[in-house]
Amino acid sequence: SLKPLRANSGPLKFVQKQFVTALGDRSGNFKLSWAAQVKTTRDQVDTFEERRTELEKEAGDDFESKECWFFGTPDQTESIVKNGFIQTFKGDSVTFAMNPAVAVSQAKHTGDVAQNKDNINRLILCRVSIGKEGKHQRSVGKDDNLKYVIPDVRGVIASFVIGFKFNLDDKGAKNTSNDTNKSQSPSTSKPSNKNSNDDDSESDDDAAIAKEMERLTKHVKITKI
Repeated sequence: SLKPLRANSGPLKFVQKQFVTALGDRSGNFKLSWAAQVKTTRDQVDTFEERRTELEKEAGDDFESKECWFFGTPDQTESIVKNGFIQTFKGDSVTFAMNPAVAVSQAKHTGDVAQNKDNINRLILCRVSIGKEGKHQRSVGKDDNLKYVIPDVRGVIASFVIGFKFNLDDKGAKNTSNDTNKSQSPSTSKPSNKNSNDDDSESDDDAAIAKEMERLTKHVKITKI
């Protein structure tokens, strides 16, 4: 289930920092709309801790625990929030990225995700246990484009879900969907001046955000912000 994060709270500041820092020069291409904490079950936490302990023993000094991003379909996101990664992917390998923009590009590049009609998309910030290269995981790319392909997601746990919008012109949108192994340049266009239609647009945004939060949490009771 999800617990919305209160304004100016420590967890929200943590998510904002992770999001903006990881995006780097691409931060202007995305607008963070909302964030919520994933309330994991005791069994999910126990499974994650057991797998992490296994990897620490097997990988030794190669073991790392990292904050990574996953961008999936709406159905995948809802399933992960309700059931976790293990039940959602049932033994399939899953790709996680250090950079949110790379996670989005990976999904778009493989045709796994279509942008929502309301332009509200969702990313999951996860804690990922990283073991030995070639044995426990496979890394792809480097630096800002680094991704990890994890065959056993017992060592992955969802921490937060964020809602975001793309803030791109046509050139920027094209760049974001390119192969993530190529370096990207952020859009340099400046936003237009505020006009009379902006208030209506903001109202539409608020309604879309509320609708998305309701959809993601329709099976649980949530704490009101």
